[in-house]
Amino acid sequence: MKFIKWHLRINKKRKHPVIVFAESDDGLCYFNLGLTHSQKSGHHKNLQIHNPTNWDEISFIRDDMSIDEKKFLKEILNDYKLHPKDYKRIWLRIIKKKAK
Repeated sequence: MKFIKWHLRINKKRKHPVIVFAESDDGLCYFNLGLTHSQKSGHHKNLQIHNPTNWDEISFIRDDMSIDEKKFLKEILNDYKLHPKDYKRIWLRIIKKKAK
């Protein structure tokens, strides 16, 4: 896994925005975290963050990391911006734990 500059893309397979934060060693896949409006997904509690399209609203990051082929993650979401305070929270509470 090679960490890259974080950016938001649309996942064509799931039809949801995701945060892409790493690339597979062979360069064929992205590691990503899905955005959602739901506090929970199954038995997982999602991490609350600022909504990337309107920082005054809340949104959530799924607590499970996905690996998807790059062909499903081609469209970059330029209008979506992560709040500066959310980077550290996402890194510490999800990525650092799951990337081991």
